[in-house]
Amino acid sequence: MRVQQGHNGNPVCQYLGWLFMVLVLLLCLNGCTTPPREPIVVHLHVDATDREIPSDAATVRELLQQEEIQLGPLDQVAPPLWTPLQAGLQITITRVITEREERVLTNTVRIIRDEFRPPGTKVITKGQSGLEELVYRVSYDGPIVLQRTLLSRRVIRPPREEVRLVGTKGTIPRLPISGTIAYIANGDAWMMRRTSEGKRRLTQSKPLDGRAFDLSPDGRWLLYSVASPSSQGLNTLWVLDTQVLNAHPQNTGISDVYWAGWAPDGKRFAYSSALRIAGPPGYRALNDLQIVSWPALTITHVLSPTQAFLYSWQGERWAWGPDGHTLAYARADQVGLLDLSTGERQPLWSFSPFAQGDLVWLPSLSWGADGNLFAATHQGKENEPSFALVRYDLKKKTSSVLWSGPEIPGQLAQDARTGKLYFTLATKLSSEHRRLYQSEAKTPAQLLLPDVETFSLDPAKGQLLVSKEGDLYLYQIPQGQCQPLTATGLASHPRWR
Repeated sequence: MRVQQGHNGNPVCQYLGWLFMVLVLLLCLNGCTTPPREPIVVHLHVDATDREIPSDAATVRELLQQEEIQLGPLDQVAPPLWTPLQAGLQITITRVITEREERVLTNTVRIIRDEFRPPGTKVITKGQSGLEELVYRVSYDGPIVLQRTLLSRRVIRPPREEVRLVGTKGTIPRLPISGTIAYIANGDAWMMRRTSEGKRRLTQSKPLDGRAFDLSPDGRWLLYSVASPSSQGLNTLWVLDTQVLNAHPQNTGISDVYWAGWAPDGKRFAYSSALRIAGPPGYRALNDLQIVSWPALTITHVLSPTQAFLYSWQGERWAWGPDGHTLAYARADQVGLLDLSTGERQPLWSFSPFAQGDLVWLPSLSWGADGNLFAATHQGKENEPSFALVRYDLKKKTSSVLWSGPEIPGQLAQDARTGKLYFTLATKLSSEHRRLYQSEAKTPAQLLLPDVETFSLDPAKGQLLVSKEGDLYLYQIPQGQCQPLTATGLASHPRWR
């Protein structure tokens, strides 16, 4: 039997059918296509120019591509590139680049003055300027700089300090000296005796930290503290015989000293302790007190450590009374007396503390020659400069204000012969340079010297030994003359016995 095939079995017919379906599909797709976008006008600000651009772009990115505007890797576009275009849209392009700059670092010059070297200058280490690289991110609108931000700073070559040795021998007058003067210069202890030319270095290669630095009443024994490495506590306490040439310092075996001072009889000294800490101010006072016999070095404990008062970490100032049985103390909020026989405190004045950041003001103390007159400074209003200098008659139990004002008192000392008080004032708590004043009970304070750092009284003639700008000066009070004793720029902590 013969079977007749339908037309669908013809390959030509199948091909024509598929072609018809494709044509129908293309016609349908063409009918669904979105009609062309009508151009809209947008505002473009770039390279300090403004343009109004008609465009049929869909986004900011497409517009910039159509306008053939090239963007740098750091350029900023507002609004962002993906933002759809709308009529009146404001587009701003800010050019941002990275700029590198090299800057010269000026080297410093350190001058070391030597009183034993003839006048003249010798360069010990030749200085050299350094170089650093600074990287900035700079935003531009055409030639106009909109913003310049420092990204990094790198030292290419560090500067080298120039060290010059300057001889000053013969540049200061030869002055007579009564008693013994001790001071610190360039980390070592020095002394003068008889004349200003009779200087002698007492220690070598041991950096004195100045926390303890005191001469015995007869000027023979120097009590001083030497800074310790950070891993070995705060310092160590030493005693040196100033009357023996090239004497060997004696280690007392005492360490971590906050304050130390000789008793009036020279047979004892007292000290208090502190611990080294990592943060400012670098120590924490323990507020204890020990009495040490000399030369046996037997220790008698008087006060145990305590933190039971305001700003206790700052510590206490101490001053021996002339009788050797009483010590005056000063805290940030109190001044009083300590009876060594009983260990009992007798507060004389209490007041609000004065602090600025990590700095806390402590009152200064001074005794009269007979032990009956005692003077101190105190604070009036909390965290506001309001100070007074007060003298207290311990026998009569009366007090009188000798001076008051907003300036901040510093060192205080009393002339044992005349009873006159000398004290320093500064406008800021952290000021290193203070003005020296004299105050008497019936006259206002009188300015003696500006820019004074510390001072000490001559025990015999009532003269003043002043340290200012790194040198010592002898101030003749009646004549108002100030004559240099050193010419190194490194002297501090004068003590006169």
